[in-house]
Amino acid sequence: MADETTNSRRRAVLAELLPLVARGERVVIADDAGCPLAALVPIALLAELDDLREQVMDLEDIMAADAAVAEPGESVPLEQVRAELEAAWAAAGRAAA
Repeated sequence: MADETTNSRRRAVLAELLPLVARGERVVIADDAGCPLAALVPIALLAELDDLREQVMDLEDIMAADAAVAEPGESVPLEQVRAELEAAWAAAGRAAA
């Protein structure tokens, strides 16, 4: 019976908190013995976080490309790389994607 009381209390608290989270008035962090496990955030904030993650990944790609361009040695044309990859795939008995 203690679990039912605990679960019903959790549902009641969640029902109170969800509208606050949805309006951006509250962020709720669920933890286990003080260790954060998950967060309830407004959907707009989640979208912003996803956008920021994409921007960071794009920046990492740009930085990697800049580092590759700065490497010493001869550049290889894209068509040559494609031809070599297709040949390697053919030799392995697979069709190029």
